[in-house]
Amino acid sequence: MSTNGALAFRTGRSGIPGNPWAACGEVCNFGVARLEKVFEEIDESPRGKTCDAIIGIIEEGQEVMKEFRGTPALDGGLLAAAQAVEHYEIARYGP
Repeated sequence: MSTNGALAFRTGRSGIPGNPWAACGEVCNFGVARLEKVFEEIDESPRGKTCDAIIGIIEEGQEVMKEFRGTPALDGGLLAAAQAVEHYEIARYGP
């Protein structure tokens, strides 16, 4: 796979079957399960809160998708948007 193998994988150009984002979902599900256990142990109910920063980052990613749809720049834009989400998550919640 080339240096942009993840991009080819995401767009289906790599010839490798599967979903490259599946592992990301597994990590998120693991985190949710851990949080559910913590809330259960402290006898509290989790509450959600809207995060304006993440909403803004998602909107930026949607703009990239519209602007660069069908072009080679789309892959780079999507990677940058995904990195922005991850960097915010690390800064906000820790690794």
